[in-house]
Amino acid sequence: MSGEKIRKSAGYAEFKPVCTVKASEAIYEQIRRSILDGRFKAGDKLPSERTLITQFKRSRPTVREALRMLEQSGLVRIVPGGGATVQHFAASNIEEPLETMLHLERISAKEIYEFRIVLEQAMLAWCVERRTDEDLRAFREIVAAAEGCLGHWETFLLQDLAFHRRIAEAGRNGLVAVVYRVLYRILSETMGERFQSLDAEESLLHQREILECHRNLTRYIEARDLEAARGCLERHLDRYRTLFC
Repeated sequence: MSGEKIRKSAGYAEFKPVCTVKASEAIYEQIRRSILDGRFKAGDKLPSERTLITQFKRSRPTVREALRMLEQSGLVRIVPGGGATVQHFAASNIEEPLETMLHLERISAKEIYEFRIVLEQAMLAWCVERRTDEDLRAFREIVAAAEGCLGHWETFLLQDLAFHRRIAEAGRNGLVAVVYRVLYRILSETMGERFQSLDAEESLLHQREILECHRNLTRYIEARDLEAARGCLERHLDRYRTLFC
């Protein structure tokens, strides 16, 4: 039995004819939904172009346009002469478009600060509840690395952001971790520009304050003291607002 017959008998390729002006979008949506519902899994091949033309009762250019839309969405990979294969999910599929959107919309430092207040408080609560001994070791290693590069704002900034990124990861919420990875890249740009404008003494002062906050947060997370951790984070983000907004 052919691969296509097997998939059809399993309910994989039961698409409906399309009767709409924007047929390519309707075809795209049906196939997209089949992928999201799990009827097609990563590594599966979609039915051949000829089969799709027959099922959707639409022209070759219309079907090809729908397939191009699926490829642009990161859902399938098209190989000339080899058909379309469902892609494995990669976080970059949504991280890069989101980062581009934030840059194009010219998100202000104040808006980033307001978003951080909401996001990082939630991150912290999950981190305190779900953190592991491995997470605690990672926090201590980041703090030690930051201590070792005091006075060198470029490398220190990387450790600062790595600490907050680890809080996101320790919360064990995949969506938050993805969003924070995007925010991480934006913060590294905006904070880097601001740190560069400070004189050496002022920059070192801010670095020491950040480092002390991270030491305290590590202790509170270890003790699962959410109230103390929240207060510490609020003061930390207030310093961020003062410096960057």
